[in-house]
Amino acid sequence: MVLLYIPPVQNLLRREVTAYASKATGMQIQVERIDLRFPLNLLVRGVQVVQPGSDTADIQHPDTLLNLGSLNVRVQAWPLLKGKVEVDEVTLSQVAVNSANLIEGMQIKGVLGRFFLQSHGVDLSNETAVVNRTELSDTHIQLLMTDTTTTPKDTTASAPVNWKVNLHQLKLKNVSFGMKLPADSMKMAAYIGEATIDDAKADLKNQFYGLKQFLLSGASASYDTGEAQPSEGFDASHMAVRNIRIGLDSLLYEGRNMNAVIREITMEERSGLSITCLLYTSPSPRD
Repeated sequence: MVLLYIPPVQNLLRREVTAYASKATGMQIQVERIDLRFPLNLLVRGVQVVQPGSDTADIQHPDTLLNLGSLNVRVQAWPLLKGKVEVDEVTLSQVAVNSANLIEGMQIKGVLGRFFLQSHGVDLSNETAVVNRTELSDTHIQLLMTDTTTTPKDTTASAPVNWKVNLHQLKLKNVSFGMKLPADSMKMAAYIGEATIDDAKADLKNQFYGLKQFLLSGASASYDTGEAQPSEGFDASHMAVRNIRIGLDSLLYEGRNMNAVIREITMEERSGLSITCLLYTSPSPRD
């Protein structure tokens, strides 16, 4: 165990493991650096995974499945002996992914700028977790559905999930997601300029979900289906909403009950329809 913290041993293990993984998977796997520091601080840099492509006209077209700039994980060692996980830091930066043909029926491509997570209070025995801070920025994902055939429903019984999760703070900045279904020419896209969530709770056993505050700004969304050009005015087949800003307080969802304090909602649609404000008037005693 002590040898794992010695740099020459780490370099030897890096070369042996990457060579074995490349041979076992048939892919070209490279890792620039693996650094393990006492007690549990792991740093990985310069990871690249390339899948050899098929030969077409004597030209090989490989697919780069993964490019990883750096991964840094810092976990406290002593709490692990008590069945608890104290994560000081998980930082992922400069990532590019391409699933190519690994997933049947779909292809995922995208980049991840930076992801950060800090969690103090994961209790494995009591199935509770506290996430202190999570941040995601400069991330853009594209999902291409290449096969829209339905798959048989999985009837395998799964164990109940009883976890309780408390999320103190979540921040998103410059994040987008797009999906395309070529079979029916449907495209959907969403962009988030900035979004924050404060004090969110989830009880998966009792299906209880709530948060103290949610703020979304600088967002947009679009939906297009069919090959026809958008018509003037509102067109349900071609919708585009921009300048979305939503502020919610005290959101609660449990069973059939859903409550929220809507502080603000503004948005503009491609057709000229816009929402500038929402007003709530309490009913009179006679109503």
